[in-house]
Amino acid sequence: MSKHVFWQALVFTVIVFASGLVLGYFLEVSRSEEINLLSLDSELNLVDQQLQARSSAVLNISCQDREKQLFSFADSIYNDASQLEEYDRNNLFSPSLTLLHKRYDLLRILLWFEALDLREDCDLKFHRVVYLYDYGIDEIDLKAKQKLFSRALLDLKYNHPDEILLIPIAHDSGLESTRIINERFSIKKSPAIVVDEAFVIYEINDFKEFEKVVLESNK
Repeated sequence: MSKHVFWQALVFTVIVFASGLVLGYFLEVSRSEEINLLSLDSELNLVDQQLQARSSAVLNISCQDREKQLFSFADSIYNDASQLEEYDRNNLFSPSLTLLHKRYDLLRILLWFEALDLREDCDLKFHRVVYLYDYGIDEIDLKAKQKLFSRALLDLKYNHPDEILLIPIAHDSGLESTRIINERFSIKKSPAIVVDEAFVIYEINDFKEFEKVVLESNK
């Protein structure tokens, strides 16, 4: 009798474990497909943004409208990418989420370039704040520092939503574009914040001082 109970318990445990693995796999696939659709939507919005910029004179689109749409798109891909990172923290099976993360980094870089074109075309005064961080790190100290930077940047954006265009990019993604950015701004370590393509911040010791430095950039 005891042997039968043992084998029944063992079989039940194996079935539960296998079911958990299968369920986890399909959950990861579902998440990947969801993020893939979000990424595709972001890409389409970016193409739309670029078309508007190229034909703004023909379509009679004002600089204010273009700026509003740019900020709206930036907020959209920021939220989508934040959801991706939440999924990615629990990713156990598929590397596809990592590839999607790279796609979002490319979208953010293109967004940065669009912001530069818009500022040049319209002489707008918003600040480009590009946050370069490490993706998939294990070091506790670096994780803590990146959380500090993230909180400070979110507070900065919250305090000045119409003045700050916040663009986070994983600078260690292995993309050629990020390598060029690292070289262009001489990025030697992370986290780092590129402000208005003018200077790089590596430390945030006081939020008010950090906020003042960013807002007074290019004045």
